[in-house]
Amino acid sequence: MMLPITTLLACGIAILFLALSWIVIKQRGRSGSSLGDNGDEALIRKIRAHANLTEFAPLLILLVGLAELKSGAPLVVGTIAAAFMLGRLMHGYALAVSNHSPIGRAGGFLLSALSIAAAVIYNLVLLGISPA
Repeated sequence: MMLPITTLLACGIAILFLALSWIVIKQRGRSGSSLGDNGDEALIRKIRAHANLTEFAPLLILLVGLAELKSGAPLVVGTIAAAFMLGRLMHGYALAVSNHSPIGRAGGFLLSALSIAAAVIYNLVLLGISPA
């Protein structure tokens, strides 16, 4: 069975992961810190942007894949995946690229969290379980 939405989501997240990795590597070079953060605030923010993606992404990829395997509506599954990706882009940009964007950071987190909640609810509905 092909999982096109899951595949596109995983590829998008992988590209973002690599971009954030590169941003962390560049900041490590600037700060002279090959391990840890040496108290460098910019490096700390970049590391957290990268780590936060690695903490959130696997769960959503799994939930999207499960919804596709259960023949979930592509529009619903795709919207959840796209919202999550947008949230991760906003959050990553706010922490790793901009000087400080509380709206991007909070908005990105909120969009990511709502996407995960929507994916959970949708998977339960696909199983015939009422989430309420």
